[in-house]
Amino acid sequence: MKRLFFYPIFALLMMAAFSSCSTKQHCIRQLENLSEELDNNGQYYTVGDWEDAAEKFVKIRKNINKHRYTQTERRKIGRLEGDCVAAVAKGLKGQAKNLGSELKGILESLMDLVKSWKDDE
Repeated sequence: MKRLFFYPIFALLMMAAFSSCSTKQHCIRQLENLSEELDNNGQYYTVGDWEDAAEKFVKIRKNINKHRYTQTERRKIGRLEGDCVAAVAKGLKGQAKNLGSELKGILESLMDLVKSWKDDE
């Protein structure tokens, strides 16, 4: 009778352990995907696309903050965040002539984003 209750509880605990691990790794995969998307298509983004990308980045960053990572994982996260920033700079540089005053608004939004990271810590 005790075994009858033990197995379902054990199964639930194992599922919880594995799902939290996949959630943790899922955040890194989301950041990888965003970095690749920005790098590959950033030069074609509109102002709305940049705003959407910034919102995605903030959501991913907040989810990352919910988990504990090893030093190696943190290093990878930092590299991916740097890749995102570089892709944004590359994309905006390519569009600077077309965006004009909108570029100033985008840069202000990015600065607000950076300030919000400091507030989250």
